[in-house]
Amino acid sequence: MSEPVLSAICRLIDAYIPGDADFPAASATGAPHLVLQRVLDQYGSDFLNETVDLLADHDASAMVDQWAVDDRARYEAIRFVIYLSYYQQPEVIAALQRLGHDYNLAPQPLGYALPKFDPAKHLPAEPRGIYFTTEGIQPVDLSGLADLDLPKVWP
Repeated sequence: MSEPVLSAICRLIDAYIPGDADFPAASATGAPHLVLQRVLDQYGSDFLNETVDLLADHDASAMVDQWAVDDRARYEAIRFVIYLSYYQQPEVIAALQRLGHDYNLAPQPLGYALPKFDPAKHLPAEPRGIYFTTEGIQPVDLSGLADLDLPKVWP
């Protein structure tokens, strides 16, 4: 991908996630290339090119603020891709862990610590669900759906 496109993506993702004392700016991680690839894969080159063109002569933060009001679909699509890409970066995971969060790139194989099950706290306040014996199961009458020409699946 060309340098102007990558530069625009860096400005764009930093408008969403500029970074602070605890977290790196999105462009300082591996996120830019991942965002670029995901935008291409999910929304296509026309969407990417249009987005880059919109950023060409504007401040990225101002464009993001404008999209939040005037082009909500673009705003949310890009935000979704950026957040997914950013929070899987090793330096972001390390920042979350430094802050004491139990956060891993994937839930397995490490898993997450769960509190010990306490029935007094963890059982539903309202009973949910129902139980039928095997003998109590009856087929659903589909005769009212005959005009749909459904295949017969129950004897």
